[in-house]
Amino acid sequence: RAPDVDFTGVWALSQSVKFKEYLEATGVPWAKRQVAIKLKPVQEWVQVEQDVWEFSMNTPIGKRVETLVIGGTTEDEIDGQPVLKETFWDGEELVTHCRPRDRSRTDVKLTEFRRRLDKRSDRMVLDIVTGEARCSRIFERQR
Repeated sequence: RAPDVDFTGVWALSQSVKFKEYLEATGVPWAKRQVAIKLKPVQEWVQVEQDVWEFSMNTPIGKRVETLVIGGTTEDEIDGQPVLKETFWDGEELVTHCRPRDRSRTDVKLTEFRRRLDKRSDRMVLDIVTGEARCSRIFERQR
């Protein structure tokens, strides 16, 4: 059973913690890091079905839409690389594990995205972990 967590709405990035260090540790090239650090993404979240969330955001290369199927696996592409995303609830945290579609790619580590609501401040906290690299991104609800 899904917890009483509602991500519906528009969320704007208000703070990043160790994001630059995370990008460096995960091998993102310098030029891409500079762009990523300056971006202030705004995400719009919609609950499509009971166990399906979708969020969209504008990026420098167009609008990106991600679908998260709770208890399921979805295919996606990140930086031209095909990936599989498995999403599930861990208590009141929405967790997504992202790994290469090609399981023989042992050079690419699993990335874990953990999203939770801080109901007191009405913020969504996104913790990202890849190997030893980790960062947090904090979004404020706009509407």
